Amino acid sequence: MKIGIAKRFLALVGAISTAAGGYTWYWHYAADQVRDGVPAFQEAARAEGYAVNLSEPQISGYPYRIVVAFGAAEVAPLSDGPRQGGKSRNWVIKLDDLVGYAQPWNLSHAIFDFGAGATVTWNGVDYVGSADSALMSLTFVDDLPQRLSTDVTGLNVNAPSTGAVFSAQRAQFHLERQISRGLERDYFRVSLSTDELAVPEGLRRTFVHLAPEISQMHGSGTLVNRGAISASTSDMIAQDWLLKLSDLSVKWSPIEIRGTGELSLDGKRRPQGSIHARSRGHEAIVDSLETTGVLSTRKAVATKTALELLRTSSNDDDGDDRLMPINIDMQGGRLYLGPVKLMKVQPLW
Repeated sequence: MKIGIAKRFLALVGAISTAAGGYTWYWHYAADQVRDGVPAFQEAARAEGYAVNLSEPQISGYPYRIVVAFGAAEVAPLSDGPRQGGKSRNWVIKLDDLVGYAQPWNLSHAIFDFGAGATVTWNGVDYVGSADSALMSLTFVDDLPQRLSTDVTGLNVNAPSTGAVFSAQRAQFHLERQISRGLERDYFRVSLSTDELAVPEGLRRTFVHLAPEISQMHGSGTLVNRGAISASTSDMIAQDWLLKLSDLSVKWSPIEIRGTGELSLDGKRRPQGSIHARSRGHEAIVDSLETTGVLSTRKAVATKTALELLRTSSNDDDGDDRLMPINIDMQGGRLYLGPVKLMKVQPLW
């Protein structure tokens, strides 16, 4: 009897040892797959027109997960990429500390921690970002990201040459590639949301009757390319991209806007398009433009009269705070809210 128990015990110990040894082998095999996948990912990104430079990865985390630590990371367009509008694309993203986490049995999905922050160079200006927490989720298909999601809290971005730029209590961004078939090009589902977004100083000086923070902002839709189909995204110029907004909402006290529309870039790389919206709080915009001298008193009165006519012609008659229909247009380098010309629209680069 005792011998039988001893045999069963030894068999159990042997089975556990075999399983542990097998899992240890598999964990190291998965870790090697991750290490070998870094160059493959870089080559795939290069085929898409981007240079991704990563320091030698340090892999740890046994036995529960795989942790990949990069001392530094950098992403930029290839230096020999096409020129757009007479100017080369000019942006670089640098990370001082990038750590990725994955489960050994699911290497197609990883969570990345941006660590200390990031530096983004755009059109020759460095923007330094820091956050309380900055996480990114990536799902890979054939060594390329198919779904990307970021969640950042306590975000602060500043340009050392100009001072503070903006901050947000929380910012979330989602991008998912939708695979098409035949002659159709892939398109992207996109979404961006922010909470308590501090208004840049330049806008605050203009819109003095509005709150210093945009309490909520959300936009979602699809990003499509209308140019000739190419095997590489590096062959696509910015003016070919079209953002179809299926849901846009902004709460910037006392303004509230909800709408849909389409946005793109014109030949001078300025945002253009139209948003069909329902909104309220326009008087604060007109008052701000009058206070700062953008509108004369005479034009401010005429603008308020035009807005009141729009309000009274609305089919919804539920009080002074109702949302009234109005178009938001960007054309020819100008931003219009209904009949009101708000400001100039600058090129993105």
